[in-house]
Amino acid sequence: MNINTLPMVNACLNTLSAVLLLTGYTFIRRGNRNAHRFCMITAFVISIVFLISLPHSTYALAGIIYYPGHGASRILLFYGPLDPTPH
Repeated sequence: MNINTLPMVNACLNTLSAVLLLTGYTFIRRGNRNAHRFCMITAFVISIVFLISLPHSTYALAGIIYYPGHGASRILLFYGPLDPTPH
């Protein structure tokens, strides 16, 4: 596998997981519990694969990138995305 295809692989994994979640929702609305369970478990496994591959592909493409800031700006960078309020 070429290193430049990793972002596409990550996008496909994420898309497949979303499709499985929507399909599982459709199955549970129709009362098909077994198909719903299969879709949810498969979406979970694919999401785990995505979450494992994402840092590896980011590191492979960009290497380690250190944030040059200090103080409050560094804290905002690390904890800002955890803020639950909309921006």
